[in-house]
Amino acid sequence: MEYPRSYINLFDYVQRNRGNLTETEVKLIIRQLIVALHHCTSRGVYRPTHMKNILVHTNTLQVKLMDFGDTLLVEERRDDEPLLISAIRKYAEWATTEFLRVLLDLLVPRISSWFWIRPRVSKECLDLLERLHDVKSRMTLQAMWAHDWFKRKTKA
Repeated sequence: MEYPRSYINLFDYVQRNRGNLTETEVKLIIRQLIVALHHCTSRGVYRPTHMKNILVHTNTLQVKLMDFGDTLLVEERRDDEPLLISAIRKYAEWATTEFLRVLLDLLVPRISSWFWIRPRVSKECLDLLERLHDVKSRMTLQAMWAHDWFKRKTKA
């Protein structure tokens, strides 16, 4: 598959930068992913996402999703079981936020929130990570979008 000009997949982008992305870069990428994935899920489109099917523009950090080959379209029809549709949607929402949690864990420039944190990571970012790790109150995409980390300007 040929990529649009000036785009590389997120995995290669992280490798190219030796994993040293700034918090501002990570926030820009995650924010766009939340919007794109919410757009998909709100229309009943659920897809397995990983770093190789996220494209990043090397200059602007604009994000695009690609490879919708394994997409699941969940639409209600009269003969569908409402509980089944609801369960599939809940699972898909969980899988989407879980992917973003894992991705944020990989991209945030830190070692571990339990032992040592680089001082360049904001309190808001760490709070978002802690909330994403809280299994009892799993965040939704909307709750992630509304989190303080996305509202505050981050130093580059």
